[in-house]
Amino acid sequence: MTKDLPGAVLDENDIKIKLDSKDRKIISALSVNARLSPTYLGKVVGLSKDSVRYRIKKIKELGLIQRNELIINPYAVGLKFYSVFLRLKNLNSKEELDLITFLVNHPFILWCGLVGGEWDIGINLVSKDLTHFQSMLKEIKDRCGNNFIDLLSLENLTLTKYDNLLPKYRLDSGITINLTKSDTSFQAYLKRPIARYDDIIFKPDKTDLLIIGMLAFNPIVSIADLSKKIKISFDTVKSRITSLIKNKVILAFNPLLTINKIGICVYIVLIETNNMQDERKFEQYILQHPSIAYALKTHGKWDWQLYVGGSNHHEFYSVLRELRSAFPETIRSYSILSVIRDYKFTFIPEGLKQMFLG
Repeated sequence: MTKDLPGAVLDENDIKIKLDSKDRKIISALSVNARLSPTYLGKVVGLSKDSVRYRIKKIKELGLIQRNELIINPYAVGLKFYSVFLRLKNLNSKEELDLITFLVNHPFILWCGLVGGEWDIGINLVSKDLTHFQSMLKEIKDRCGNNFIDLLSLENLTLTKYDNLLPKYRLDSGITINLTKSDTSFQAYLKRPIARYDDIIFKPDKTDLLIIGMLAFNPIVSIADLSKKIKISFDTVKSRITSLIKNKVILAFNPLLTINKIGICVYIVLIETNNMQDERKFEQYILQHPSIAYALKTHGKWDWQLYVGGSNHHEFYSVLRELRSAFPETIRSYSILSVIRDYKFTFIPEGLKQMFLG
């Protein structure tokens, strides 16, 4: 069934795995930057680099780390970014499998997941332009056939926050990453800036595109291996990646985590706001909140889309109540969706890989 689909993220088996404090620190550090070296991680955690490698191997075997993802700024490469939510009639098993398989394999879909609430399926996708987006919407609706009831589309104006692990988990682990020295993790330059729809479009040359394409396949590939494959010097590869970060093309190197294995549930909160005179304050609140992992400022029926994590419904409700109390005049209405299962997550689907690699 759907559990066998390629790219599936959340495990249908919700058994929580047990981790000790060292494992939690390693996961927390890697969530900041998947390229951090075992040597550096060992210094932070208090282990030898060989022990760190062994623990990372075991964590992957447990299915907590699925793979690593290159997070790019869609706006900086001239793309539009949308979210779509589908309401469907009750699908039988075959219809559900066919639709999810189509969405997972779609070359421009970044994320799709089964959600509970007003909508049934959530989708994030990128498009070359409005015409391309409209053609994809039609394609998705046609694929739903007679099961289609309604859809909601939102244009994402910012990628405000993009964290594959709740900041709260890192805070609880006690880990701190303070790497200011320039190395091949590029942590000294990775500031996780807000990506905005009006960001200056970067014009990458063939070498830049090749580097992005190679990092898309393996975000933690060594600079030495990249240098050999692309046939340019080590220092040039390092300089090019640094430039891509400084120009807000590369935003982060994130591990893709099966977070339900560490007891985290995810909820999508769609928020409609009043006149946003305190928009900057609202934005800063979101950036600093330890239970908000992803945040998108949107255009459409809703003004914000927040991905909030919690260990249970009560913890999530506390976060929501806190948010509403902090901005009683700003939040006009909201809608809650629970993320039941992620089927796909990537910032560089096949359509973009082809665009970068040619």
